[in-house]
Amino acid sequence: MGWSCAAKAAKTLDAVSKIMEERGADTSNGLIVSGKKYGFFESSRREYDDGRITGSVWRFLPDGEHVRRAGGFRINADGTIGNFPGLDKAAKAEAERRGGTEYERFFGVWRGNHGL
Repeated sequence: MGWSCAAKAAKTLDAVSKIMEERGADTSNGLIVSGKKYGFFESSRREYDDGRITGSVWRFLPDGEHVRRAGGFRINADGTIGNFPGLDKAAKAEAERRGGTEYERFFGVWRGNHGL
């Protein structure tokens, strides 16, 4: 059995993965900060009524082998990033922009139900 989330949140999370891949991450959930391997993130796979995505960010310890939890991340249902330890402001803004663009390309602009 799977889990579900809001499409806008999913598109933003996909954008975070793509940005990190472009920065040189060797996994789909790796984090690169200031050109260095910072750690990785994983979603909780928990469903929320509002569609947000939450999860944990793990950072590498100096030995490069072990990790420690750096904190939790949250991507709101509207695709904005509420919290994401290790994700710099530029990557955050770019992920939100790309997520929104991809959502509009895929689904079109949602204009409400117009009273229907």
